[in-house]
Amino acid sequence: MQPFFAASKNTRISVCAGYFKGDILFEVDGLTDECGAVPDYVANSFAILTRGAPTRPTPQLLKLMSCQWEELDQTSLLLSTQTHPYWGETILGGDDGYNPALEFFDEIIPNYLRGWEFVCGLMVPEYPLFSALGASYKLMSGANSERVDFYLPQAELVIEIDGGQHGETHQKLKDRQRDSFLVQHGIKTLRLKTEDMRLKNNHFYDFIGQLTAHFEKSKQLAGYKKMLSDGEQQPSVRYELTAILRLQIAIMLAISCGKLDLLSSSWRVNIKQDFISDPERKWIGRAFEDLFGWFSLFSKIRNQAFTLPDLVFDDDGLLFDMRLFSRPDDNAGNTAGITIYTSPVQSHSFSIGTQSPAKLIRLRCSGKSYLSAKNPDQRFVGLYSGECLNELNYRIFGHGSFRPGQETLILNALSGQKSLGLMPTGGGKSLCFQIPALLSQGVTIVVVPIKALGRDHCAELENAGFSGRVVNIDSDMPAALRDKIYQERILSGDMRFVFVSPERFQTEGFRRIVLRLRQAHLLRMFVIDEVHCMSEWGHDFRPSYLTLPGTLRKIAGDIPVLGLTATASVNVLKDIQTEFQIPDEFIAYEMHRSRTELNFSIYKGDNSSSEVIKKIEKIAPVNSDEPPPAVHIFSRYASGKNGVELLSQSLAKKRGDLKIGFFSGSMPKSFNPENAWRILQNKPLTASNDYEQYKQVVQSCWKKGLLDIIITTKAFGMGVNKSNVRHTLHVGMPGSMEAFYQEAGRAGRDRRPSHCHMLFRAETDEAEQIWLKLQANLTPEAVENEISSRGQASRGDFRSQLWFLRQGLISLADEQDLVTRLHGIIRDSEKDRLTIHIKSVCGDLHNGLRFQLTLFRLYQMGLIEPWTVIDWGRGQGEELSVQAVEVRRLKTSFSQACGTVKARIQSIDGRAAESVVIDKLNVLAKETENWPGLYSLLLDWVRRTQLGSRLQSTWNLYNACLKYTPEQAVAFRDTLESFFKVDNNAFQLASLRDMTLAESAEALCALITSKDSEELLDASILRKLSAQLARLLEGTQESPGLNLAAACLQLLNETASDTETRMRFQQAVPEGVLRFWEEDGHTLLTKVAGSNAYAREAIAHWLLEAKPTRHQLLSIHKDLPAAAIKSALFREVADELAQII
Repeated sequence: MQPFFAASKNTRISVCAGYFKGDILFEVDGLTDECGAVPDYVANSFAILTRGAPTRPTPQLLKLMSCQWEELDQTSLLLSTQTHPYWGETILGGDDGYNPALEFFDEIIPNYLRGWEFVCGLMVPEYPLFSALGASYKLMSGANSERVDFYLPQAELVIEIDGGQHGETHQKLKDRQRDSFLVQHGIKTLRLKTEDMRLKNNHFYDFIGQLTAHFEKSKQLAGYKKMLSDGEQQPSVRYELTAILRLQIAIMLAISCGKLDLLSSSWRVNIKQDFISDPERKWIGRAFEDLFGWFSLFSKIRNQAFTLPDLVFDDDGLLFDMRLFSRPDDNAGNTAGITIYTSPVQSHSFSIGTQSPAKLIRLRCSGKSYLSAKNPDQRFVGLYSGECLNELNYRIFGHGSFRPGQETLILNALSGQKSLGLMPTGGGKSLCFQIPALLSQGVTIVVVPIKALGRDHCAELENAGFSGRVVNIDSDMPAALRDKIYQERILSGDMRFVFVSPERFQTEGFRRIVLRLRQAHLLRMFVIDEVHCMSEWGHDFRPSYLTLPGTLRKIAGDIPVLGLTATASVNVLKDIQTEFQIPDEFIAYEMHRSRTELNFSIYKGDNSSSEVIKKIEKIAPVNSDEPPPAVHIFSRYASGKNGVELLSQSLAKKRGDLKIGFFSGSMPKSFNPENAWRILQNKPLTASNDYEQYKQVVQSCWKKGLLDIIITTKAFGMGVNKSNVRHTLHVGMPGSMEAFYQEAGRAGRDRRPSHCHMLFRAETDEAEQIWLKLQANLTPEAVENEISSRGQASRGDFRSQLWFLRQGLISLADEQDLVTRLHGIIRDSEKDRLTIHIKSVCGDLHNGLRFQLTLFRLYQMGLIEPWTVIDWGRGQGEELSVQAVEVRRLKTSFSQACGTVKARIQSIDGRAAESVVIDKLNVLAKETENWPGLYSLLLDWVRRTQLGSRLQSTWNLYNACLKYTPEQAVAFRDTLESFFKVDNNAFQLASLRDMTLAESAEALCALITSKDSEELLDASILRKLSAQLARLLEGTQESPGLNLAAACLQLLNETASDTETRMRFQQAVPEGVLRFWEEDGHTLLTKVAGSNAYAREAIAHWLLEAKPTRHQLLSIHKDLPAAAIKSALFREVADELAQII
């Protein structure tokens, strides 16, 4: 939506910027030339001042003004004047010289609408309203039919002065159609016949009455009326702040148009104003001081020269005429110099949706929000100091300094390279893409996994002063708003941050937007938030994430990418690094900070709603003098007795004093809107049956502190920021350490002591045996057998999570059939680009996720490019209901496909894992197109690896919870944090994947030994290594090096059962322990055996099972004097003596 420009002899530029809501759009007139490129520091300064509509003044500017932001009136700033404008050139009369429209404006309004004369200063004659609202050609056909006679936007009113031709039948019909169209946009049309105006008859006075009544109903006109009655000439800090920003923008536009020269030693300027300020007009000096402060800061960051010009205020200098209260009329452009007006039309109403009456939203008109820089592609390597970035951080976000790791990530992002950052939950990841986005023109596109996270990011940025420049585009946004209005704003560079789901990149329309932004040099960078979702080996992967790297390479391969996460394992990091081709030096990890403010409690027993109520009673006692602390409850279910809705209703019934809301990805089956809105206990809210609207309100209330308790599924937890959550409570164990730590980490973001509770239900039988049994038989059928061995009511948390693990899995034969069918369709087609419908592959129209997973298997073999979705089904942008896609096949040979799959497997299992799978692949590659063999091999490996990863992850958390005691709460937290710690030790452990067994033994021996001595590392360090290794083992079960490390660390820490340790060791050393002892593993096993009696005896028993000779026993006993070895030697001697005797 472009602003309206009155006639002008000069170039006029509209800009939407300011510090207050209301009349924020203004126009700079008198620019004789188009804007040219400016130095980067000027472009940066312009972008900063237009970063929000409205934005917030910096602490430095507020200090100059001697005021506090919180003390200023934050209501809408309305600007108007009693001065009657001149429109004699725009409002034209007929050939006979009669001009009824001008008569109405100049005579009727002032004389017949006493008290409302000021509306003349707000009215816009001959306004092209129909084209602005996107009306059809039919409504705009004919001379000037896109225009209306008078538009009064503040009252949503159109006034038409109808001549005689409007009495004709066809014109009457067109008038009714035009009036009806405007009604759909919330705009009323009042028509006055010229004949009635001449006669001043009853029709005329009826019209005057209707007009007056409409004015009186307008709340916005009442605001202008009050403003004028209070006196527009009252001094105001709000006026001065507004004038300061507008003058700064006008100065930069003057630079871009060549009216001010940055190389000149002095500037001669003349500043006029139409508002009252202090006699010395200090606001002018403050405007220049603040602007030159920005120039200086960005010139240092850019390593560019900026010399402060001397300011000479002179009547003959370049005129800047600041007219806050005036809107441009036909006199505009007749004065010398540059004039700054308030724009006549600030916003438009648009109807969205298909309901009747139409839902209306107001969208502000856009303006120029950036200046072209002379060096837009300049990278920042080595061009700035930490001090400069710190100052920028303070000016914009109010942070006195960066948190650990932030500056490194910001520098990596500024380099223009693809980069990856790992920071702890609550560590301030968002700032790492917000700062770089400020230092270059264009749009930053941020990919988020869930809607709630995108909305949260937008709310955070708006609060920081980016209002109106950020948008979260998701499936809940009406299509008309998404595809027309915001598309235009994004392409114009009007939006600074665009938050989208990964599914958006599967649409051809959004890909075209990205391409156009890139071609226009308006695409700053991509940010992949929660980037661990992008790896198939993470716990939250989905096809749209998995193909994202390939999509970005294809449509914008030269645009920087920044991946951010708090929970990615080294396996996932390596996967992401490979997919995005990120150099090692651009991977930054800051996972050393301990969350000592978090206190963990695991309650073993029941996890029913009654237990939840008991815990809340302790957390927030009824008769407490203190306000209830913020509590975030996590449930595994949307529906059912422990689902978010029923839990909230049970809790509200018991504790009516608490304000409670709930949130889940899908609507609970028994959703009761009346009850849901009632327990929010917020009377101003309007209840709605729309669950998505309810969820948005709940999220907003929670952020604003209007709820005491929120009960959610994991659909809410990821990344949503609220600093003062004092308690989290998990009703049942989550599926992984990752999920638990990230969700529990919602608490204590303000660094104050907080508590993380879990209601944990153990299995009644030995869960370790279940785990070991499934490790040996990783199939959906085996998982199903373990689930069905217990009824739902008697299942513990391990089996409950197995149920989630089982969902969506199909047999290997069925999956191979789907891949075979899909590949056949693509291979047999005569076209390289083809449309594929779900029914031709899956048959089941409701399984869009399975359809896309099948496509992804072909993508993994290098047979197709990332596809686009052309029919989302009923899901409106959700993967679960995808119905049709467009696919482009690649000319990949069978041997090439085998090589692609081999590289994929080795990137996960490690190059040292010369497994049966790799051997089979090497054989397959030599065969003649044995596609079924390749399908089978890939699908079997993926199935075992994915199931193994998720099973290991679930077991890691279950085992830790099972062993928890209140006395070991600190140790439990340390284990959790070590699990996520990514440091040199983690990468050294990960490197074992690519080593031979001999290399692994040597490296592991060095890793567990102090560098200063030959002694083992401290027990606390060994425990941390064990926790880090547990995370790595979630990614692969095939690596000899990792399995060897697991067995050795379990022996050193005495933390695992004999069965698990033996299993790991046997997987690591398939040739046999005795051979390993005598060759590559002697030093390592001797060191481990010497650590404790448990390790010594365990290794001894393994060696004895290999039936060593007496000579070997004597050799073993020399370095391993275990009781079991001594006993074996005594038996040998005793048997020999018995034979002699």
